[in-house]
Amino acid sequence: MIALGILMLLQQWLLTPQQLESWGWRIPFAIGSLLALSAVYLRSNMEETKAFTSEKQTVENRGTFSELKKYKRESFIIIGFTLGLTIGYYTLTTYLQKFLVNTSGFSKSDSTLIMVIALFAFMLAQPLAGMLGDRMSRKKMMIIAVGLSLLTTVPVMLLLSTMHSFWPATMLIIIALIILSLNTSISGIIKAELFPVNVRSLGVGFPYAITVAIFGGTAEPIALGFKKWGYASGFYWYLIICIAVSFISVLFMPDTTNHSKLDE
Repeated sequence: MIALGILMLLQQWLLTPQQLESWGWRIPFAIGSLLALSAVYLRSNMEETKAFTSEKQTVENRGTFSELKKYKRESFIIIGFTLGLTIGYYTLTTYLQKFLVNTSGFSKSDSTLIMVIALFAFMLAQPLAGMLGDRMSRKKMMIIAVGLSLLTTVPVMLLLSTMHSFWPATMLIIIALIILSLNTSISGIIKAELFPVNVRSLGVGFPYAITVAIFGGTAEPIALGFKKWGYASGFYWYLIICIAVSFISVLFMPDTTNHSKLDE
């Protein structure tokens, strides 16, 4: 959201379109590189959990791939439900800005503003959805979230492709992001609860990173590829297939609300 805010600032007040296209696009990347240093500082000063500190004193061989082999089912569950989540996330938060320009016909400045407003609403939805996830079965909430995504993804994309009014498009994206927040708000804790502390970092990080790189990172070029081939709606069905894989994975996922390995 902040990145889009900086882009909006550059587009509307600080630079001309020619300046932005020739050299101004590098400014957000320069800011991002400086922020990377703050991430290093934060990580070096974070405290470990008591469970990890205790485990560290008693386990010599921890967090290895040989240890991860004992949790193949959990690893495949993470790959499965991350598949639909990551491609949905990158589609709604990154690709839609280009979609609003290339397909819906909005100006670049309007598409940026729409996404800033929608992502602000998405941010506000996170803690509310998280509170809901603490009060009901996490598995049930994931089934609802992924099920709603299955039902609404194609209609939302089709409606947006023909929508040319600012606020209707904004509200439609906000609705899609609120549905997504039912998933994103609890996915982190679900992944952590699938593994005991000695293999949690590798168990969560490895299958998640591979899935995000392959499917989340390629969402935009695949969408633009379908559009280039003259079959833009093919990407909508690609989304549905990925979300369907996540839905099946969630059905086979243990309910971590009652069977958490967080303190093991």
